[in-house]
Formats: sequence, C-alpha cells, structure tokens
Amino acid sequence: QHVKITFIDKTNNETHYLKPTAWASAKRWSSHADMIVQYAQCIKGKLKEHGYDDVELHFDIWRSMNGRFNQRQIDPRIDLLSSDVKWSPFKDTSWLQPLLTNLSDWRTRMLQIENDLSSKDQNVLITFVADFPGLFLENYIPPDLNTTIEVLEGEITVELISLQRNITLNVGQNISVPSGDYHNVYTISSTPSCYMYVYLNQSDADIVHLWDRFYNLTDRLLNETIDRNRPLHSDKQEADLVRLSYENVFEQLRDKTLHELLELPNDYKIHNKNESNINWTNIRLQFETSMNRSMVKRLDTKVKWHERNLRIFKSFMHKKKKQFVRCYNIVKLALKSITHQADFMQLVEDEINNPEEESTSNTIVTEESPPQSSSKSSSSKKSSSTRGKTKKKNTKK
Repeated sequence: QHVKITFIDKTNNETHYLKPTAWASAKRWSSHADMIVQYAQCIKGKLKEHGYDDVELHFDIWRSMNGRFNQRQIDPRIDLLSSDVKWSPFKDTSWLQPLLTNLSDWRTRMLQIENDLSSKDQNVLITFVADFPGLFLENYIPPDLNTTIEVLEGEITVELISLQRNITLNVGQNISVPSGDYHNVYTISSTPSCYMYVYLNQSDADIVHLWDRFYNLTDRLLNETIDRNRPLHSDKQEADLVRLSYENVFEQLRDKTLHELLELPNDYKIHNKNESNINWTNIRLQFETSMNRSMVKRLDTKVKWHERNLRIFKSFMHKKKKQFVRCYNIVKLALKSITHQADFMQLVEDEINNPEEESTSNTIVTEESPPQSSSKSSSSKKSSSTRGKTKKKNTKK
C-alpha cells in the first residue's frame, strides 16, 4: 500500500507534501471512502491552525486487492475539499476509481512471472502496477536498488527527470531506471497500462555472497578441527566434540580481519555503497551471529537425531523381547508335551489359567519391568509370620 498526500496553498500555488499519518496513527482510513472524507476535513482544520486557510487537498492511494495489480483507489486530480466530493451510503462515489476486474486473470500469470524471476535470483523483488489513461506515477528508487520497468499491457512513457529524457515503451519492452532519483511513468494508451518493477538489491546480493564465502570457510575449518580432535577426545559425545571444535575454530578466526579471512582486496567495495557507509565490524558481527545460529541448529539436530535413534532402538528391543518370551514359552510347552506325552493344547490352557506357576523361572526380568515376585513373596512371608505370631499368642492364652 502506498499513500501520498499533497496540498496546494492557493495564495501562492505552492505544493506541499504531508505525512499520511500526521494526524492519524493508523492507515485504516485509507480503505473507506467515508473515513477519507472525514480525514480530509480533519486535515483542513489542522492546516488552518498552521496558517494555511485556503488550500486544495489531494490523496494518491494505491493498493492491491486479492493478489491483483497495484492500482489507484482515488483520482489524484480531485480536490477532496471541494463541494463535489461527497459520500452517501445510498449513492455511488464518483471520485473513487473502479477496480480493474478485467485484469483479474493476470493473477496466475503474475505468480508465474514472480516464481520464474525469483528462481533465478533470490534477491529479486517484483511489484506489479496498473494505471489509468491520462495519469502518471511518480516514484523514487533508492541508491541500493538496480531497477528495471517492463510493460505487460498498454503503452507508457517513462520520464527520467535527472537525465531530462522521455522514453516510450510498448508491450515486452523494458528500461533500466537510474537509482537515487525520481522518475515519472505516464500511461499514454487508451486502455489501462500494466507494467512491473523488477528490483535487485545489489548491496544485499554482495553481502550474501560474502556470507556464503564466510560460511564455507568456517564449515571447512570446523570439519578439519573435528577430525583432528576426535582421536584426542575419544571419550566425548559427538555434540560435545562439535561444540569444542567450534570454539577452537573461532579462536583461530578472531586474530584475522574479514578481508584477510575472505581474501578480499583492501579497496573492496560493496555495490552502490561508499567505503564510509560500510561498517565491516557490524557485517562481521552479523556473520558470526548467523554462524552461531547455524551451529546451534546443527547441534540440536545431532542431539535430536541421537535421542530419536535411541528411542527407536529401545522400542525395537522391547518388541523383540516380547517375541522372544512368547517363542520361549511355546517351545517349553512343546517340549513338555513331548516328554510327558501330554496334550499340547491342554498345557497351553493350563498355562493361561495358572500364569503364576514357575513364574520366577519363566519370566525375563528387564529394567523397564522390575520383578514383582520378590515383593509378593516378601509380603506373603510377612503375612505368614504375623499369622504365626497371632497363633502363638492364642495358644498361650
């Protein structure tokens, strides 16, 4: 969403720009026609307090509705303080621009264009714009951005203010726009124009490239240090070994500058930035912070992997123990039926009905299921001893 507010002092025809949130903390007003009229009257009263008694007020509001092109919501040529600007719930609002529904089928095509360009370079940012005939867009490009304009529908004229040049573009044509300056885009076709801005932050791309080199260097040194420390610290777990090796690596790196580590020339500059604007200390601090986060994630993954495998191993062994006990009991009953010439099914039924017989010899004691027979026997011994004592007392009496 883009909002621009200008007012013209009629006494000298001087144009002034006003911050959209000067007297409104939220931007909700820009979405509703009745609130736009109220805010316009509020601005009129506030400007009178500052000595501007006779003014014209113009709003230029852009927004994208449900993934469509960014388009104007209000005709910027309308004076919102004039008597013609009214709002009623029972009448159409003439000063609102219609939604360009005929361009709705572009939504899937815009997603495809954005995906195609982003797959080539992750630092690309795309903005799709649609404008009405006879209007123009004033736009400023920051110094860090490499920007191109490409026409998708209609015909436009790009005014490069600093170069004092006008360039007309048709469908499929594009032009590079100077950074750090304003330009105007006029729609000269009889139908609404559609075009897209393709922004590439070359400064961020350069920093990402340096980060990749820093990460690869640190990761290579870390792997070498782990291999060197493994025989020296054979008693340590893998996660502890990685943590120790990581500390050793950064002890080596602290003595060198970022230029020395990445083998950069001393006069190396980031695109569209002067040497005075580059804080290499902050850049290195960001790199080390990102590396620390990556290392924490790596250690966490190792610990979770170890715990998960241990849990899987325990559950596997628990199942195998159950299967072994089941097979052992079946084989025992089969041998018993052969030696005693008894009915096998009858033995199985007796085993089910009398599970406590020979429990001490048949059950396999594990750490997860501690033996219960000892507690039962001890409790039975205690009960029998108490019974014996009571009998002796009775006989004495």
